[in-house]
Amino acid sequence: MRITNVFKAALFAPLVAIASAQGTLLSALSGTVPAGKAYNLTTLQSLVSEAALGKDLFTQLGAALGGGANLTVFAPTDTAFASALTLLGGLDKVLPIAGQVLSYHVSTQVVDTAYLKANTLSYIPTLLGNSSLASIKPQVLKLEVKLPNVTVSGLIPVNVIDSIVTSNGVIHVVDGVLLPPGNASATLTAFNSLKDNVVAFNQLAAALDSQNLTTAVNTVTPITIFAPVDSAFAAVAKAVPADTLTKVLKTVLTYHVIAGAAAYLPPSGSYQTFQGENITVVTNGTSVKVNNANVLATVLLSNGVVHVLDAVLVPPTVAASLGGNSTASAPPAASGSASASAPAATGMCLVFVLCRAEADRFDPCRIGTAAAKPGNAARSVAGTAAGVLGAVAAAVLVLA
Repeated sequence: MRITNVFKAALFAPLVAIASAQGTLLSALSGTVPAGKAYNLTTLQSLVSEAALGKDLFTQLGAALGGGANLTVFAPTDTAFASALTLLGGLDKVLPIAGQVLSYHVSTQVVDTAYLKANTLSYIPTLLGNSSLASIKPQVLKLEVKLPNVTVSGLIPVNVIDSIVTSNGVIHVVDGVLLPPGNASATLTAFNSLKDNVVAFNQLAAALDSQNLTTAVNTVTPITIFAPVDSAFAAVAKAVPADTLTKVLKTVLTYHVIAGAAAYLPPSGSYQTFQGENITVVTNGTSVKVNNANVLATVLLSNGVVHVLDAVLVPPTVAASLGGNSTASAPPAASGSASASAPAATGMCLVFVLCRAEADRFDPCRIGTAAAKPGNAARSVAGTAAGVLGAVAAAVLVLA
């Protein structure tokens, strides 16, 4: 949904000029939506209560929203909550996790005019963390600004449709509920259930299970995982004998993991993997490469982040043992390697693959294909609302 001209004017007006008229975040959220607005916030208002959140969280959140901190609140409309409650099985299933879900809608980063102008892509901290829905602290939201659109993503993207500036922060009204992401296996299962021919991780999921690594990638916190799609594994399988692959599989898989860090926007440089050898990240504008593989998309996890790749990463020692008999991605030659002091990535265009529902179909999200040139958006991923949202619901409810 596009931001209206009225909203654009309000959003990019000087904040000082309108802040004093709005009161605090708490008073704005508790008040009546102004006449003429095409949405209501009564469901959100009912959930910001001691009955729904419990005494401790309600007291803490109320104090913060009442002026104790400068925050950003993402406020789902009544229509958004109705859709989410249907998806997740009704209010009874949601109430036990209501506090965590609402905490995921509050950020300690003030997303005001200056921030939106300066950041086209960023990951902002929320109040959610160290809980059943997020082992990482803090869990983050992905924020994309492509005016006149502002998109916020957790498990799936939602759009900002209105804005209210207050004395201690900003409220962005959104057209969907921000659901916290799942763990690695739940996320892979959700993608695989879509039965998409390009964005599928059946081979990766099976490989992790075969090497008893599934529990590790689900629980190590924080974690960064580089996830090759099925076509990348298929290319390796054609070039390398099966018995050889079996011998080196665990070494290769652990080369796709950075433990102890959630690298949402990794700057160019060299990074040590869980396997022990280094990978090389090179960022050039919106094109991001890991060794010689292209990053197609970035997906949040409950304990970190996944970067989707179009090729399998091969450790230098394994590449040497294969004698070049592999189409997978080994690190570039030393002369072309990026140093740790290379410029940081400030604008990676890593597009989340799961698209939000629009009526009966999905707006296509552009990502690169296995055959695309680096940085090119060459394919649309689409599906039915029931298929994708059903997969998303499964991922969330595994953790609930």
